[in-house]
Amino acid sequence: NRIQIGNIVKYKSKLEVVPTEKDVTIHLRCGDFWDHEKKRSQIFDPEDLKRLIRGVEYERLFIVASPATFDWEKEYYKEFDELNPIWVNGNMGDDFDFLMKSNKLILSASTFSYMAAYLGNATEIHIPYNSYYGGVKGYEQHLADFNENCKVHYDMRYWFPKK
Repeated sequence: NRIQIGNIVKYKSKLEVVPTEKDVTIHLRCGDFWDHEKKRSQIFDPEDLKRLIRGVEYERLFIVASPATFDWEKEYYKEFDELNPIWVNGNMGDDFDFLMKSNKLILSASTFSYMAAYLGNATEIHIPYNSYYGGVKGYEQHLADFNENCKVHYDMRYWFPKK
């Protein structure tokens, strides 16, 4: 199956909540971003993300994430409870649409959130970055800003489950 960009942009979300220009949305990706066998993570440290979130002016905080299926994911998501977020987890189309409609975005290291930011209308895009792919320009995977609305944060650490 091929997905056409036009169909993505025209998608009608089934979610009842919609972000306003005063809200901030963060995308969290767990699942395959933690390799428990190799003890390797692409999941940003929640303390670093909370520091970044607190540096953004907003009224409501939305977190787009898949539901937790493992205890370590529940542990990770619980780290954000103190910020009183509104959790968004619809189907893939709903989540992507929500990210595209968000005016202020904080991305995960996921292509999913990058594409939503690129195709969306955000005026403030925060890109946490770390050296998972070999440094600033490792393996041609540099995740630098793609327009003037982006700010790359190079001071992010990775998180590892305690259990």
